[in-house]
Amino acid sequence: MKKIFYFAALLLTIISSTSIAQNIWVQKANFPGAARYHATGFTIGDKIYVTTGWNNSTNYNDLWEYNTITDTWLQKANFPGAARYAAIGFSFGNKGYVCCGRYGNTYLKDLWEYDQSSDTWAQKTDFGGTGRHHPIAFVIDSLAYVGTGENSSFRKDMWAYNPATNSWTQKADFGGTPRHAAFGFTNGGNALGYVGGGTSSVGYVNDFWQYYAPTDTWTQLASFGTVGKEHAVGFAYYIDRAVVGTGWNGSGDTDDMWEYDFIADTWMPVAPFGGGIREGAVGFAVNSYGYMGTGWDGSNKNDWWMFEPPITGIKNISATDPDLIVAIYPNPASQQLNITCINFSSAQLFSADGKIILQSKQKTIDVSSIENGIYFLRITSAQNYSMKKIIVQH
Repeated sequence: MKKIFYFAALLLTIISSTSIAQNIWVQKANFPGAARYHATGFTIGDKIYVTTGWNNSTNYNDLWEYNTITDTWLQKANFPGAARYAAIGFSFGNKGYVCCGRYGNTYLKDLWEYDQSSDTWAQKTDFGGTGRHHPIAFVIDSLAYVGTGENSSFRKDMWAYNPATNSWTQKADFGGTPRHAAFGFTNGGNALGYVGGGTSSVGYVNDFWQYYAPTDTWTQLASFGTVGKEHAVGFAYYIDRAVVGTGWNGSGDTDDMWEYDFIADTWMPVAPFGGGIREGAVGFAVNSYGYMGTGWDGSNKNDWWMFEPPITGIKNISATDPDLIVAIYPNPASQQLNITCINFSSAQLFSADGKIILQSKQKTIDVSSIENGIYFLRITSAQNYSMKKIIVQH
């Protein structure tokens, strides 16, 4: 009985936390390094790491760790490669990586690994393509995908880095036109990467593409919610939501932010960036919240902001739309989940990190072999879908 009470209380806490998310930006402790733009970074657990960048005269190599729990910054071991800007970062476990970028007229392709546990860096195998600046990167399972960018010409080649073998493998070219300064991110662990925006030979673009790793293929999706722009920030903050915004649209820097629904393939505006217009900022997602700062709006910036999204992956349920009236019981569940939904079509069960655990066409789902924990159930009806948080407790 105590265990059931504990998990029920935990669910209540999660629901309460969801209900207070206000679609607002909250200013946090400023980035303590020199104000800059075109920096890069990566996340490890609850920590965000920001490094490199420039201020129109100086390239930087300092590394700063932001603790999202305590809202504090700590300087760490300097990035040992050439100081640079417009590099790209990604992470696996407790290791972070920085790759490519530009120093003066030199386009770089070196790759460096940061070990959080020892606060040390080690050089790894150079990026598989030519040196470049402003590429994109996203991680799917055990591979990091890096591509696009510019090195006196726009690029569209894509490469996968395997940290286990320290090797690169060329993949299918990006599906859109060659470009630089696009945005890229992945959706949990569901074998999907996303790339959009940037500058190409036809100007500022707003097309948006999905990469499916198992078949090494690209599919075009709904275009980004506003006009084309480069140097925007994009990050996926939850299982079925990402946010993209700011950047330069050819006429000026912008502050508009747009939320993307992975399942519905739609865009909608959310609260403009709290720090105002800018380009070349950095942005990350940790624990379903967004973090964003630095950049340029005519001057170099060092402010830092947290985004409380309008929802945390839970589709609003309408009491007047039969397709969205959904009941899940029991919750917590130990053996099976029962679904009540008019015009039910299918259900998918996701882990907390976004991986699909199972799919079903039945209204009764067997969870007896699923490990204890918090999961997310997406119920699809004839026209709509709903997301529900559930608990499995044996």
